[in-house]
Amino acid sequence: MESDNSENFDKDIEIQKEMEVMKKELNFVLQNQVTKTCKSVINKIQLMLKLMLGDDATRKERINLLPHFVVDGLKCSLIFNFNELKNIEISYKPTPRHNTYIYKSKEDNSWNLYQIQNSYDILKALEARIQKMSFESLHQTTYNMDTITDSINSARNILLFPKKRTIHELQNQKNMKIFPLVPNDLLFSFYIQGYRLFLAIYTIKGNETTKHILECSSISWLNNIIVLLTSCLETLQQLKDKLGLFEPINKNN
Repeated sequence: MESDNSENFDKDIEIQKEMEVMKKELNFVLQNQVTKTCKSVINKIQLMLKLMLGDDATRKERINLLPHFVVDGLKCSLIFNFNELKNIEISYKPTPRHNTYIYKSKEDNSWNLYQIQNSYDILKALEARIQKMSFESLHQTTYNMDTITDSINSARNILLFPKKRTIHELQNQKNMKIFPLVPNDLLFSFYIQGYRLFLAIYTIKGNETTKHILECSSISWLNNIIVLLTSCLETLQQLKDKLGLFEPINKNN
């Protein structure tokens, strides 16, 4: 019995020593690597914010959108300026027998890309939130890392997965008002998906709706944003994996 008690006592001492070593390693991670990771994420967020809504006039790009399969008389040209589309000109030919109709946006009006604005707002709020966060314990740090990851994922998903809208929602969108001469049975919808800009054209005839999709080639600054968002997620996951190694500390407290 005395031998068993002695062995158990020795094991308890060994476990305590391991816990003390682990706590020192955790403190190092909290004081150094967590701070380093947060600075890296903030730097990338600031770069993305500048890419999204910067004031560099040279960022105004003339973009041409075309259907994936050639459709006679169907094309679009516009100025892409961050979250705004300006000087839009859409050429549309309903059927081969029809003439080509050209629809132009009002000169002083723009189509607002809410995806970019919404993603920007999430990242801007996250930047301020990270700077106020505390990382004094494993539980607190893990919770904060999950919060940061969720926000980055939200900002990324907004750009990757555009919200699907009903015909009724499209008919009532404010953006359509920038086109003064579009008939009621014709609808436009611009959206971002990844690093490309798309235009959906809907023709409504009674209960039937015809849809055409136009797209542009890769937009470099949008691609850079997607890459930065993905990089943030990878960096955060690496830190979360490391923090997971210290879970025995919580179990022994």
